[in-house]
Amino acid sequence: MAVIGLGIFAIATWFASRPPALPAASLAAATAASSTPVTPLPAAQIKKNNVAGGAAAVISITLTGPTSGAQWAIGTQHTISWNKSAGVTGQMYLVNATSGAIVGWIQQNVAPKQVYFPWNTRDVFLSGTNPAEKDVLPGKYVIKMSFTAPNVPPAVSAPFFIISAQPQ
Repeated sequence: MAVIGLGIFAIATWFASRPPALPAASLAAATAASSTPVTPLPAAQIKKNNVAGGAAAVISITLTGPTSGAQWAIGTQHTISWNKSAGVTGQMYLVNATSGAIVGWIQQNVAPKQVYFPWNTRDVFLSGTNPAEKDVLPGKYVIKMSFTAPNVPPAVSAPFFIISAQPQ
């Protein structure tokens, strides 16, 4: 019992020895007179950073090309495009629209400021790290992009078709 009493006495002594809290008006005056001024971020910078509570705002990327129902012939060059840069790296891959299976990677490293990629529909990489390639077969596909930051969710294109090359 004596130990508990001693602990309570120590806490009470500590509280009694603290300086009194400043009233709000005095605190504001003391802050204004401080030798180190505090400059808040301009509203434009806050909006640019879009940070609330330390968490980065979600950046929504929309794939704008290929368009829904587009038909791209195997072995032809087409532009895959999206509405804005993600600000982080990512990967782009071809997905079978019917089964949801990944067919292969179109681009293994999407750059932070990139907004388009010219792709020859002839082939894809075997994985996000394997430079070996495989042929693309005719079918219905979507293109999916994934990013390295948790605040940039994956983006998926509209379904489109890769068709057999036209005879020349």
